[in-house]
Amino acid sequence: MDRMNHRQLPERNPQTHAQHRVEVFWQILLPMLVGILLLLAAVAAIVFSALQPVTELSRWAGVSLIWLILPSLFFALILLVILVGVGYGITMLLRITPRYARVIQLYFEVAKNKASQVTDLLTAPIIRIHTTMAAIHWIRKWRRPPANEQG
Repeated sequence: MDRMNHRQLPERNPQTHAQHRVEVFWQILLPMLVGILLLLAAVAAIVFSALQPVTELSRWAGVSLIWLILPSLFFALILLVILVGVGYGITMLLRITPRYARVIQLYFEVAKNKASQVTDLLTAPIIRIHTTMAAIHWIRKWRRPPANEQG
């Protein structure tokens, strides 16, 4: 029990607490009460008009349908905003992409040229050896008479 008393919060400032209560009333409670009263007045008007001998049920059915459709229209509007944002983002990306794609293409061309130079340097001695051996083989074959003429 002594521990609980040890951790008690300090007393509130009476001036700021009073100001907070006034702000809560004007910013939260009053708008909620007005909204509830307006909603109750709308329900009362609907019930009162339905109890009248001559009712226009089709009009109230239309009003009810509007109120049922409004939430789905709100979510459709959110999806439309997201879709427009994605379309705008893709448009901006397509404006930027060609410039950077060209830079990347140039780097790949430089890399291709370097790789071609390295492979040419690596294969040149082997090609020279094979060319020399093929020339020697051709000369031997040319100097040698055909097998059926040797006698």
